[in-house]
Amino acid sequence: MHRRFAFLGMACGAILLVSSFLTLPMPPLAAQQATKPEAKPPAPKTFTVAKEPFKLDVTLKGSLDADAVTEIMVRPEQWSSFQVLNAMPHGSTVKKGDNLVTLDLTKIDEAIKEMEHARVTSELALRLAIEDLRFMEMTVPMDLEQAEVSKRQSDEDMEQFFEKGKPLALEQAEQNLKMSRHNLEYTTEELKQLEKMYRAKDLTEETEELILKRQRRAVESAAFYLKMAENRHEQSMKFDLPRQERNVVESNKRASIALDKAKTTLPMQLRQKKLDVERMQREREKSDERLAKLKKDRELMLMAAPTDGILYYGKFIRGQWNNAASIEQMLANGSMPTNQVIMTIVHPSKLSIRATVEEKDRGKIKPGQKGKVTINAFPNEKKSATLKAIHPVPSIGSGFEAVLAFNDAIANGALMPTMGVSVKLNVYSKDNALTLPSSAIFAEEDDEDQTYVWLYKSEGKPEKRSVKVGEKSGSKTEILEGLKEGDQVLQTKPEGESK
Repeated sequence: MHRRFAFLGMACGAILLVSSFLTLPMPPLAAQQATKPEAKPPAPKTFTVAKEPFKLDVTLKGSLDADAVTEIMVRPEQWSSFQVLNAMPHGSTVKKGDNLVTLDLTKIDEAIKEMEHARVTSELALRLAIEDLRFMEMTVPMDLEQAEVSKRQSDEDMEQFFEKGKPLALEQAEQNLKMSRHNLEYTTEELKQLEKMYRAKDLTEETEELILKRQRRAVESAAFYLKMAENRHEQSMKFDLPRQERNVVESNKRASIALDKAKTTLPMQLRQKKLDVERMQREREKSDERLAKLKKDRELMLMAAPTDGILYYGKFIRGQWNNAASIEQMLANGSMPTNQVIMTIVHPSKLSIRATVEEKDRGKIKPGQKGKVTINAFPNEKKSATLKAIHPVPSIGSGFEAVLAFNDAIANGALMPTMGVSVKLNVYSKDNALTLPSSAIFAEEDDEDQTYVWLYKSEGKPEKRSVKVGEKSGSKTEILEGLKEGDQVLQTKPEGESK
């Protein structure tokens, strides 16, 4: 109860105090203004131009590349069947001489044996052809000479036949016939004389009878020989002499033809024989080449590692393995591709970096620039590298290819080709560069290459000043011309200059 009354008393006192204040007379407005202090406009926010270390970095993405690689491929010249029995797995550590791929050699060994046997046969055939050619070279001139002699003899025989042979043959036939007739005539006449003589004596002795008998037989024989002579004469006139004449003429024609043929064909046959020998020699050479290539292909099939290293499937192209999965599948299926890289042996201790430079950064990149390398698999392990080369032509759809070399030896044996990396490459650096925040630098609306700032003046309005800018890094821009150290520029455009 006492607390309630005390509170009411305090409230009444406060009301009376306010009432008394309100009833006091107020001074005039002019007097109030004269006594209020004059307010100053707040100072604009500025940036101070300062000299400081300035550098520009470009980040490149890439992968580890193997500097020392040995590509394994088979380029057969003759053989085409490569049956894989087994292959060393991808990622294997190999030593020089290790068998990378085991191939089935049965068929190629059989083919080599057959070709060697065929070579012996062809060698014998070639030797026989060479001997035939040698003898033919000796006999062809003789055969030509013999054809000339035969033709000459045939001409002489025909001339002799028509000049002497035929007339004498005709005369002989006539003479033989005449002699046979005369012989018959003589023997007949002798018989008549003997008969007349012995008939006059009226007595024929036994001896005389014998003489007459013999003479009569002589007459019969002469008559028969006459008949034969007549037949021979007819045979000679109708058949023998015409046939002999025809044979002589035909023989002469044949000799002439034989001579023409010998002159025409014998040189051609000799030339053909020479060409046959040359062809057989070429075929033997080709066969020898095929055999040599086949043996060489067999040596290729003994696929021993030429060096130490780690075995990868496929070809290493721009820091990536090409066709590794497909080659692994083909080897597993027992077949091996030819005329392409199927395996690559790499040396992990000899690595470089193959990175991609974006087109917007190409103008800033040049050989000799250094940077820090971060291995994606080991982010806490930083490496130093130097840009060695950049390809002048952009890669298809992936910027420009750049190659960087590590500045120090690589101690981490776990680093392998194709591992991803990022490189922070320093492309520009200056110890005492004039810099400003990029937000305080403005560009002309009609020419964005013309830049300016608003220079702060402690007295008067800010000054619009043209500046020449250099590189930009993060939120800072380098000032090349137009300002000096210590100048202050407005952080934003003055009022009324917003456009």
